[in-house]
Amino acid sequence: VNGTSTNVSLIDGRPVNGSVRWLSDELYISSYPSVHIMVNNTTANILNLTTATPYLDITTYDLGNITVWANQTISVSRQSVFRQVQRIIYSTVPSTGYYYTSAIISNPSTRQWKPTYWYIGYAVNPVTGASLAPDTGTIELYDVNNAVTLQAGRHYEIGITSVSMMLEYLNSSISRTMTLRYYLNNGTAPLSMPILSIRSYEISSYKDNTMYKGSAMYTNEATASYSGGIQLSLKGLTGDIKANSLVLYDVTHDREIPDEFWSYSGTTIDISSEIVGTIGMGDSIEYAIYFKYETDTGEPFFLFDGAYSIGWLNINWHLAIFIVGLFLALLGIGDFLVGGGKGKENKKLEARGVVLILAACFVMVIYFMLWIWHSVGAL
Repeated sequence: VNGTSTNVSLIDGRPVNGSVRWLSDELYISSYPSVHIMVNNTTANILNLTTATPYLDITTYDLGNITVWANQTISVSRQSVFRQVQRIIYSTVPSTGYYYTSAIISNPSTRQWKPTYWYIGYAVNPVTGASLAPDTGTIELYDVNNAVTLQAGRHYEIGITSVSMMLEYLNSSISRTMTLRYYLNNGTAPLSMPILSIRSYEISSYKDNTMYKGSAMYTNEATASYSGGIQLSLKGLTGDIKANSLVLYDVTHDREIPDEFWSYSGTTIDISSEIVGTIGMGDSIEYAIYFKYETDTGEPFFLFDGAYSIGWLNINWHLAIFIVGLFLALLGIGDFLVGGGKGKENKKLEARGVVLILAACFVMVIYFMLWIWHSVGAL
């Protein structure tokens, strides 16, 4: 942008969406050396030069719209280069390794951009962050605005992490849309060993024994078959598992897995590749574990073994006793405080508060006694 006057307004032609930063922002000034120059943005005076300079680098100031003032007529040209980064989302068909996305470039400013270099990145591995290498022979870049498939080498270049093109110019208020489609390179490495978390447990039955049960499922969303081991990470345990009670079950193939094919180390179970076998693209496998705690002396005790879980919260009778005690305490404290004044009704309310607080204390004593007995294995 440019202008000639004693006060030249120079707009910021950058877009506002995405992550945008200046690569360079420069002023070229034509004037007599004795001219006094000031550069202002919308809020403050940024530069004050008693002697005019033909070139001024203002990149580090990261300025938007500016005005260049002078005590004589000057000509100013602002030449700027910026980089805009936008997120694009790929859709995929895991079973075939097919990826496709749409990308839009838009000039919302009142100025023409030229030239414009456009890079459309490939999809990335969600685990490593590395680009998923395409089979370059399957890349198809389609110009939606002109309804034409572009030719590699003629209209765009194929790079290691993206396809790129140069638009000679992009006029004000103009948008361009491209769709990029491709298949992954057959040599793309599969995902690393899956680690599956088991976070909740329920009371179940295995071979006529009442035990705890947890399960987890793995789905191969990579673009190649997976061959290797699988690790189960046990979260939310309320005690030490009795090792000789632990059973690993392959739900998908309806079989118990012999213990020579897996190992247990307190909070993890490592399943060997020999028993996992090969999991094809898009296929799933589910594992379940059955166990008892070290403190279990028989059937799981109903007070502490809830049949329902809401996230990390295990609903059981023991927890219900605590909630009742807390409720009575809060209700009693409220009545006691409200009834603290004079008057017959206030005295009744205060007395009721005392009774509720005593009841809450009694319930809490029961709660803590049950917890202590359970901790030492008496319950």
